[in-house]
Amino acid sequence: MTKRMPQTTLPWLMYFVAASFYLYEFLLRVSPNVLAAELIHEFSLDAKQFGLFSSLYFWAYAPLQLPVGAMTDNYGPRRLLTIAVVLCSTSTIILAFTHDFVLACLARVFIGAGSAFAFICTVKIIQMWFPSRLFPFLTGLTLAVGTLGAAMGGTPLSFALRYVAWRDLLIFVGVCGLLLSVAAYFIVQDKPLGKKSNSNQGPGFWQCLSVVARK
Repeated sequence: MTKRMPQTTLPWLMYFVAASFYLYEFLLRVSPNVLAAELIHEFSLDAKQFGLFSSLYFWAYAPLQLPVGAMTDNYGPRRLLTIAVVLCSTSTIILAFTHDFVLACLARVFIGAGSAFAFICTVKIIQMWFPSRLFPFLTGLTLAVGTLGAAMGGTPLSFALRYVAWRDLLIFVGVCGLLLSVAAYFIVQDKPLGKKSNSNQGPGFWQCLSVVARK
């Protein structure tokens, strides 16, 4: 399907899918703020335990930023983006069904791990498929989309809780993520036709990390 698509249309569809995942992961990132009362009641948490649950996202998200960048250069965004969306969405569904706090914490960790791929894969798509003059604009637009996702994880999510149970809401969010993963698999491509990969050029990941650390 993507091979028959005009080359002017395909990059924008790819960007839309990747940016949608960035919005999606931002929604998942802030969702505990809205679900705090339900989560505290369901798992009998105190403030310390709830803080731990919320922060586990970032304990997975932050350290993965460095290897995710290298992995995206080496393997391309298509497979990584698809796997990341599946990881986030299935973990959200697991969180919706579990009654075990430890499993809920593990689901939160995996959500953070999958989310680490969102922005970097989007930037990689911009770099590979769009003119360099559009790079600043599309990068800024991506950050704006992420902020919109954080906003959607606030008032709209609170509004939805008036009509559905929190577990049903998370199941719906998880299913939306699975649909997004299908779109990522069939729409996103690693590089334009005829463009050679540059994954084998330049220093390796550890050499680059060493240079950055020294500076």
